[in-house]
Amino acid sequence: MTSIKELMQKHIVAVSKSTTLDAAVKLMKQAHVSVVPVVDDGALSGILTLKEAECEGPSRKVGELNLRFIFVEQNDKPEKAASLMVSHKLNRLPVVSGSEGMRCVGIVTSTDIARHHKKG
Repeated sequence: MTSIKELMQKHIVAVSKSTTLDAAVKLMKQAHVSVVPVVDDGALSGILTLKEAECEGPSRKVGELNLRFIFVEQNDKPEKAASLMVSHKLNRLPVVSGSEGMRCVGIVTSTDIARHHKKG
């Protein structure tokens, strides 16, 4: 059975709690992403959506927001990621290694899941 680890992208575009929302919005637009993990010292502390970031004051820090904490573990099945994406209306999720203390190790997108499903 395929796991998220086999589908995920290891290149992570992320922000920290100390990043200003203005800087986070600019980064997301440059990277053409609408969701980024919030990572401090390698550990996932939440996710930030472009929509959330644009609705707040640009000088506020990411850590001042009530961040959602949605993720999948690298050994989870693609179906779990797909279900979370649909229920939370997201197109990407951070992937963590639970054995490494919630270390963010990648990103899985709806495109990654669809590509896998199409092969199967």
